[in-house]
This record gives sequence, C-alpha cells and structure tokens, in this order.
Amino acid sequence: MSLVNKRSTSSDNDLAKPLKELVNLNLIRALAIVMVVMSHLPIPKQWIPEPYDLSTLGSLGVFIFFLHTATVLMMSLDRQRYEGANKLLQHFFIRRVMRIYPLSIVAVLILGFVMFFSGGEINLNTFISNLLLIQNLTHTPSIPPTLWSLPYEVQMYLVLPFIFLLLKKIPKRKFLKLFAAWIVAVVAIYGGASAGLNVDLIKFFPLFISGVMTYVLYDALHIKKFSPVFLITFCAALLFLFPVIVGFGVISLVLGWPAILLLGVLLALSSEVQNQTTATLSKVLAQYSYAIYLIHFPLIDLVFNRMDLDLNGFKWILFFLLLALLSYLFHRWIEQPCIRIGKKWTAT
Repeated sequence: MSLVNKRSTSSDNDLAKPLKELVNLNLIRALAIVMVVMSHLPIPKQWIPEPYDLSTLGSLGVFIFFLHTATVLMMSLDRQRYEGANKLLQHFFIRRVMRIYPLSIVAVLILGFVMFFSGGEINLNTFISNLLLIQNLTHTPSIPPTLWSLPYEVQMYLVLPFIFLLLKKIPKRKFLKLFAAWIVAVVAIYGGASAGLNVDLIKFFPLFISGVMTYVLYDALHIKKFSPVFLITFCAALLFLFPVIVGFGVISLVLGWPAILLLGVLLALSSEVQNQTTATLSKVLAQYSYAIYLIHFPLIDLVFNRMDLDLNGFKWILFFLLLALLSYLFHRWIEQPCIRIGKKWTAT
C-alpha cells in the first residue's frame, strides 16, 4: 500500500498577535521549509548514511505545513467569530484565495512559458489544472513539482470553517472528541487503503485534525507548563529519526499521523522560545516560506542541472543567493500586495 509517494509545501503566517506568542509557530514553519529544501538539494549520496531517507524530509516538511496551516487558520477564524457565519465564511474564502492563488498562478505561468519557449510540451489540461490547483482531482503532474501539496491545502480550506463553526457548538471536551475523530479517520484511511480503496482525498485529514486539536489546546490553556526545550528536542528527533524509520520501510504518512499529532500537542503545551536570534530567523524564514517553497525546485534544476558552470561550489553560492533574492521579490511584489487586497476587500 502506498498512501503517499510525493517527495515534498503551504500556509499562513498572518496572525495579528505579538511576536512572543508566535515564535514557536514560526519555528515549526521555518523548520518545515528547511526540510523541504534539503530534501531536493543534490547532496551527494555518500554523504548520507543508510538507512537515512533524505527525500522523506520533504514529506515531513509538508506534514508540518499542514499542521501549522490548520492551527493558524483556526486562530484566524476565532478572531472573526463575531462577524456571523455568512460573513465569516465569505471573508475567510476571499482571504484564502488571495493568499494562495496569486503566487502559485505566477509560478505556473512562468514555468509554463519557459517550457513552451524551450521547445517542451505542456498539456493544456495539466496547465489549467495547475492554475486552478486541482491536479489531484484531474490526476495531472504539478508545475512545479512541489505544487502537488497545494490542492490538498485548498480543499482543506473548504472544510475548516465548518469545523470551526461546529466546534463553537460543542461546550466541553472538544479535544477528546477531536481525538476520537482523529482515531476514526486514521482507521478508516488505513483500512480503506489496505482494502484497495482510493483514499487520496482524505489521507491528510488526520494532519489537519491535529492542527485543529492544537488550536483547541492553545485556546484552552492560558498557562504553558513545558519548557520549549521539549519542543525543540522533539523537532530534532523528527529531523533525525523520521527519515531513518521510513528508511526501514515504514510508510511516511502512516508514521506522520502520530508524529504530527504529538508535535501539535507539544506546540500548544510549550512556552515560547525566548532566544531573540532564533525568533528573528524563524520569523524571516516563515514569512518567505511560501515563495521559497514554490521557487526552490525549479531553481535547483536551473542552477545544478542546466547551467554549465565548472565550479561546483559556486553553484551552491549562486543557488542560495538567487533563492533569497527571488523569494524576497515574489513575496514583496506579489504575495504581500495580494494579501493586503484580500484584507481590504474583507475589511467591512
């Protein structure tokens, strides 16, 4: 059974709360984008000890993105809870569209034109599916390949507000009821996949539920009891042990379900990281992570495969310089202005 076979991205960083309340959320998002980029870099195989499966870091990074996105969006919905159900849904979907689509559309258009003018073939169905972010429904390739995760995220947007509204009607034991739903989802997905059923549309649902559970714990706990050392230690353990366990044959998604659930619980229970350098670096990486996610894969192909450069060390320097520059430009010129437009349209 293969529940997930993609190698590596998206969501939010728009909580209007003080930095001290956001450091840990920024930290795991920064960690996620680092994992995704690492999984695609042309690191020599002899540098990677067996059975460490470096490509699995990309999947783990995406799983963390899903957790982060669900948590942050539930918090965002909580800030809009007084708007009324209809306006809440309308504003949520407008902001989501303006947050996720503009940058992905630009990335698809650029790569589509490059493929066309370089003599490559691009299927119209594939091109349109990528523009609409429905590749998982049309079973078409993603352009760029890291775009594969965005359709699942967009489809999560369709469900999350209704989960939020439902939670508001549950007075007690929200976490336990969500945990029960998590168990049911895991059993149903694994059982369905084992029976040969197509579970593609729901296989990431436990990860999104984990994000909702994290939000519930954040909302319920006003005093954090755990040192952030526990969260950092667990993240380090994931970084080193997750690819090793997958290397021994465990399915990455099956391992990811409980791993991400535990990460979310620790995230909610831990006090915030106080180191200012860590906080600043995490904030910067989190802020530009969506642009980095979309840009890094084609940039790796350009620099390491298509450029005729004799100095291999220069390729690495050039890659990271271009990644930083293009991510900054994409964020400042496309992503950030469109986020502002979405907020302006939903200001009343």
